[in-house]
Formats: sequence, structure tokens, C-alpha cells
Amino acid sequence: MIKKRYIVILCVILMIVFGSVIALTKPVLPTIQIPGEVYPGTEGLLPQALFNGTGITNTFVATVIMWILMLILAFGLRARSRTADDVPTGFYNIFEMIFEGAYNFAERIAGSKVRVLLPYFMTFILMILLANWMELVPGVDSIGMWEFLPHLEGVEAAAVAEQEAAAIGEELSPEELEEIVHSVTEV
Repeated sequence: MIKKRYIVILCVILMIVFGSVIALTKPVLPTIQIPGEVYPGTEGLLPQALFNGTGITNTFVATVIMWILMLILAFGLRARSRTADDVPTGFYNIFEMIFEGAYNFAERIAGSKVRVLLPYFMTFILMILLANWMELVPGVDSIGMWEFLPHLEGVEAAAVAEQEAAAIGEELSPEELEEIVHSVTEV
């Protein structure tokens, strides 16, 4: 029979080992979030209460296009489902395969409530798929407006000042370089 103190000692050793492994791992990096680009000349077009006067952004336009594609897909598949063909062909066949797979998946999870939940589930999945697939088309959801970034001018000015100082045999301190960067970006 193992004594309790050996179990406690073993647990303490395991906590030390696992704690040191966790301490050596790198922390999770923060996510990078880029705001939507506003189309030029659209500031104030949309209602102030809903859009805070930001204008029409590229992500808003991409979402509207995605919903238009969803409606075209829904009405196109609905018209195709009413035909008398027993064997589906082409795109409708692929979509029916996807729908049957999603229906069976949702039925195993939701049981008898599948008829109520499936439209929401499929809409959510198709919305995510279409929005992500649209991003694969070059030029979609990107405006490419040039933005003035003054901090880069400060870094360039500091590099030029450092080269000039090196040419005459001097060395600038980090404080002087930082002062040059800040003096350029404040202008």
C-alpha cells in the first residue's frame, strides 16, 4: 500500500514539472484587427444612428454582395427543385449532397427539432462559406487606398540623420533619434 505522503510528493513533483513546461511556452499573441476601408465620398451617406457617420466600408459592400449571392442561390435552387427530374444533375446535385449531409448531421444533434433549426444552421454555414470564398477572388473587398503614415517619415528622417552623423564621425544617442522621430511625426 502506497502511503499518502508519497502520493502528495508525486503530485507536487508533477505540478513542478508541468508548471515549468507551461512557463517555458510562448504566450498567445494578440490578434491583429484591421478596420474596414471607407469608400471615398461616402461619409455621411448612411444613417448616423446606425453607422456613426463612417460611410460605406468595403466589408459592408462585401456583405451586401454575399447576401445577394445567397438570394440568387436560394431562388435558383428553389426553381430547380420544382422540376420533375428524378435524378439531379450538375450544381443542383452537388448542393443536394451538401444539404443531405448537413440535414443528417443536424438530425443527429437536434433530433425532432431539425426542421426548425436546419434553415438557420444552413444559412449560417453558407453565409460564412460565401463570405470566405469571395475573399479568394482577387480585388474583392479591397480598395487599395493609400494612407498617409507619418511615423514612417519619422523613422526615415532618423535613419538619414544617423547616416549624416556617421559620415562626420559622430554617433547619435537613442534619445536623440527618438526626438527626431517625434519631431517629424508631430508636424
